[in-house]
Amino acid sequence: SSRVWVKEVALMSFRLLAHSRVTRGMLFVAAIAPAASAQEVPPTDDGYVFLSAGETGAEHGRETTLVLRAEQTAVYLRFDLPDLPDSADPGDVNAVLRLFVSDLDQAGTLSVFRLDEFFDEGAAFDKDPLPLGAVEVMGVPIAGDGLNRYAHVDLTALVRGWYAGTIDNLGIALIGADGLAIEFDSKENNQTGHEPQLQLVVPGPAG
Repeated sequence: SSRVWVKEVALMSFRLLAHSRVTRGMLFVAAIAPAASAQEVPPTDDGYVFLSAGETGAEHGRETTLVLRAEQTAVYLRFDLPDLPDSADPGDVNAVLRLFVSDLDQAGTLSVFRLDEFFDEGAAFDKDPLPLGAVEVMGVPIAGDGLNRYAHVDLTALVRGWYAGTIDNLGIALIGADGLAIEFDSKENNQTGHEPQLQLVVPGPAG
């Protein structure tokens, strides 16, 4: 499971390998610096909007679930990235978006697009959905047995661009296809602890 994966990465990343030896009557302790650090970044903003004319998404930014329906709704997410260590190279960062499937009516696929306007769930946006930018990930399958499980999407290329400053971090949109009808826990859901997360693995200094 993803929890096990994160735990294993954290253990591997933060474990100190130490040994001691006595030389000339003095005790020395040698340690190997961590090779990487794992971080779980929650969204600053999340919500969903109906794609049909005449609907507004303003009231859907405070709900406990994020509703994604193919050709009907879009889910918006935005993350503020933590600062990288001075020694870290943005080109070495790895990133995975983790979403908890709390309701699944029909399997399908989802794609991730950049947003071309800043997403703020507290702002009343127009009746039209926010404009989409380039597609980052296309056609991630969501299987029929995915209920109460985590869905994972590799966003490494996008996050590296955010850190490098070559891509504006305005937020992302999840768009369903192939009949997908699904709900994810939002950050407002304080009952399960399954909010969306951007899982980062950041290389550390060489040991």
